[in-house]
Amino acid sequence: MKIISALERLPKATLKITITIPWSAVKKVYEKVLEKKVKEVEISGFRKGKAPLSLAKKQIAKEPLLKETLQEILPEIYTEAVKEHQLKPIVQPKIQIIVMDENKDWQLTATTCEKPKVSLKNYQEEIKNTLKAPKILVPGKEKKEEKISESEKTQKLFEVLLKATKIELPQILIEDETSRLLSSFLDQINKLGLTLDNYLNSVKKTAEQIRKEHQERAERVLKLEFILEAIADDLKIEVQEKEIDELIEKTIKTKEEKKKLKINKYYFASIIRRQKTLDKLLNL
Repeated sequence: MKIISALERLPKATLKITITIPWSAVKKVYEKVLEKKVKEVEISGFRKGKAPLSLAKKQIAKEPLLKETLQEILPEIYTEAVKEHQLKPIVQPKIQIIVMDENKDWQLTATTCEKPKVSLKNYQEEIKNTLKAPKILVPGKEKKEEKISESEKTQKLFEVLLKATKIELPQILIEDETSRLLSSFLDQINKLGLTLDNYLNSVKKTAEQIRKEHQERAERVLKLEFILEAIADDLKIEVQEKEIDELIEKTIKTKEEKKKLKINKYYFASIIRRQKTLDKLLNL
């Protein structure tokens, strides 16, 4: 489908694409959607789908018809715009309609984002200085290193990474992850047989406070994810095919599940790479 698109690069790796679709291109899809709707119309005196077009069109609301047409063409035009500008978006776009009228060129904006840049600075030095086990002075004895658990050490590492590096997250990405976390949170509440109001009353919090907590968690999780990925690149950490196969063999029991997961190994590769990165950092 022929379109005209213009790209605007906004701060924090945010992308705004303005797309114009000529009515001549929209019309073909619009007429197909209209034809489908006409077949569903029931008018007294005519068999279903057999009423004259002029009568059937009067029974079809225009706004839903235009929206369905947009849903049909949107994946194609968005993909075309992304390819044209050689973009690598990491979230689904937010669509805003500017013009969507019959017999007019349509125009909309698609806002998305690419992977944010991470400034690693002197992260290795900061980790070494912070994760050194503190020494305890016992009278009459040599200084002994205080032992801390692996989980405590990992949490310390996360705090160092967040302070020692710099990353600005796109707002659209934060909102996307916050919504995902909130959706999961609401599912958990429902499984417990509680309503959101019941839960809020029991913990003495407002819906806004809950959202803020999940947003802060979303920002932390996303920052650490991108920071660790950048460090993995910096340390040239790689994952071998056999490492992925071994993980699948260890964690998955049935042959059918193993087959399915081996088709898409990216998820397991990212888990292994992240763990290898953490192990390397914890042993600096």
